[in-house]
This record gives sequence, structure tokens and C-alpha cells, in this order.
Amino acid sequence: MATRLANTMSNSLKGRPVQGRIFQGKEPPQFVALFQPLVILKGGLSSGYKKCIAEKGLPDETYTADSVALFRISGTLVHNDKAVQVDAVATSLNSAECFLLQSGSSIFTWHGNQSTFEQQQLAAKIAEFLKPGVTLKHAKEGTESSAFWFALGGKQSYTSKKFSPEIVRDPHLFTFSFNKGKFQVEEVYNFSQDDLLTEDMLILDTQAEVFVWAGQSVDPKEKQNVFDIGQKYIEMAVSLDGLSPNVPLYKVTEGNEPSFFTSYFSWDPTKAAVQGNSFQKKAALLFGLGHHVVEERSNGNQGGPTQRASALAALSSAFNPSSGKPSHLDRSNGSNQGGTTQRASALAALSSAFKSSPGSKTTTPKPIRNRSGITKKSCCCCSFISSYC
Repeated sequence: MATRLANTMSNSLKGRPVQGRIFQGKEPPQFVALFQPLVILKGGLSSGYKKCIAEKGLPDETYTADSVALFRISGTLVHNDKAVQVDAVATSLNSAECFLLQSGSSIFTWHGNQSTFEQQQLAAKIAEFLKPGVTLKHAKEGTESSAFWFALGGKQSYTSKKFSPEIVRDPHLFTFSFNKGKFQVEEVYNFSQDDLLTEDMLILDTQAEVFVWAGQSVDPKEKQNVFDIGQKYIEMAVSLDGLSPNVPLYKVTEGNEPSFFTSYFSWDPTKAAVQGNSFQKKAALLFGLGHHVVEERSNGNQGGPTQRASALAALSSAFNPSSGKPSHLDRSNGSNQGGTTQRASALAALSSAFKSSPGSKTTTPKPIRNRSGITKKSCCCCSFISSYC
């Protein structure tokens, strides 16, 4: 149901929003920060949950305001503040964290000896969220009252070890292909924004999250398979690289990249704003022809070769003045007024020469790929320069 609603909402906005698949316990910072605070309760209210526990003969653990409930408090900032309901037993406690214990109309805050001041403040904030105006009963580790232990079913041993922080690893960018039905990937080493070709779909693995990026020129039918492709990659990375099977997975489309995706690149908004295929984008950025490569519609392109030759001749004339004219070092301030205009005209002519039309067969070179599916660097620029310079 949730997936279907997400697809409907995304399609209504022409696919611009970033779609994500997130598992409980693996919530990324940008998700947690939306709630302030994020409180995760046991149980559920849906008919599906009720049916599931009935079939399995399980007790209904759905949270109620008058039940005994224990919450683990974690986080220090808005992007990782979180309260999760855990089993209401003493073994759930941990000296490195703070906990809230709800027992009827009372709420205890329990501060582990290794907990931080920020966690203690968050515990008070969560308590006010659960029971507005309630008077808190504070319990520092080692000074608990008998009422506190009674609510947890008695005192028991619990861990006093801090959780080890996850190891931060470098992100990796991959191309992928299907060889005889088998999913294969190849890494793009030393990747940059230029490796995101508009005709491609690529996978960015940051260990904490997985992104499948789809260019604007990718077939819409292929874009519908983004999550299937991402899942195939995750299944492979779980066995080969120890990736968590519950890692967040995102669908990102070209032109709609969020900050938590672009932060892994030296992102240039100018490049992202240019329209057209990969060749046209390279040409536009190389010659500074503006942010948009416009495809004009005409009856044909019969004048194409002549127009290109004229444009190149004008460009050559603009940057290589004849020997009969004084050099730029000898010109006065007023004698170079036509130079800028001439160069602008040449560039405009060159731009017009490379605009395509639907009535002709385009000879625009496509990005070259080897059999493994990896992009050969700089092919667009090299093709352009060698063909027309």
C-alpha cells in the first residue's frame, strides 16, 4: 500500500521527488530530522497487523497511554534524535543511554552513567510529547527506587558497554549490466559529476545508503525498474561486501538530485542545469553556449554541412586575424570594438550549426562504452575536437 501511494504521488509530480525505501532501525538522518522527535512505538493499528498477530497467536503489544512502556533515547542533534519503544524489562537498559519508563500515570527518566547531557534533555522532551504536563521522576543509574524496578518486573543485569560507532567508508560509484541474465557491476574509479551521463543509470553505494541515479534520457520503462535494480545490487553487496540488507535505497532522477546525494560529488550546479544529450552538454560547457541546448524544428538539415563550415570559418577568422591587420598589441582602445562582436557572431553561428532537427538523421556521437559497461572518460570532448578542429 505504501509503495503504491508513493508511486502515485511521485507520478503526479512527473517523477521529480526522490523516492526512498527505509527499514526500521536504519533510518537515515534526513528522515529522522523530519519528525523532531522521531518516536517509534510497538504494535500497530492497521488491520494487516491485527490479522498477522492473530494468525500467529502473538500478543498485541500496541502502545497505549496507560500501559507499561520503556523507551530507549538516542541521538544528540535534530538529525539523529530518536526514541524507540523496547521490551519493558531491566535487561533492555544500557549505561551509555537514557531511558523513559512509563508506568500508568507516572514517567521515570533513567540516566545511564555514560549518557550525555543532550540525551538527558531529549528524554525530557520525549516525556513531554508522550504525557504533556507530567511531573518526571528522575532516576540516575545506581539510585533507582523500588517502584522503578517493580515496573520493569524486577532488577536484572544489563550491559554497560558503549555501542561501537559504524565505520565510515568511502563511497563507490558503479555501472551495471545484465550478461545472459546475470546482474554485473563495474566500479567507476575516482568518480566525479561528469560520470553521471544522461543516457545512463548508475549506482552510488555509501555503505550507509544506496542510490540509483537515472539520467533524463533513460527510457521511462527502465526507470520503473530502479528499485528492482537497487535490490539486486544490495543482495550482491550483502554477500560480497557485508552490506546491511536493510540499507536505505533511493531513486534519484537527473535534475532533481537532493543535497544528501550531491554531497558525495564536487557538485557544479551549472553542469546540472545544461539540457541535451551528453555530447550537447559537453559542447555547451566547452564553448559557453548557455545553460540550454535548444533543438530547433525545421523541415530538414540540408544546409547542415555548409552551415557548419561557415561557422568554423567565422570562428577561425575571429580568433586568427589576418597578417595584414595590426596585432592586438598594436590596437588602440577603439580599434578592437568589432572583435567582441565578431567572436560573438562566430560562437552564435557555431551553436546554430550543432542544433539538431527532427527531419534529419542525427550524427551526434553517443558515449562510448566497453563491454563491461564502464564509461570511457572524456570521449565526448575528444570526439568533438578531433572531428571539427
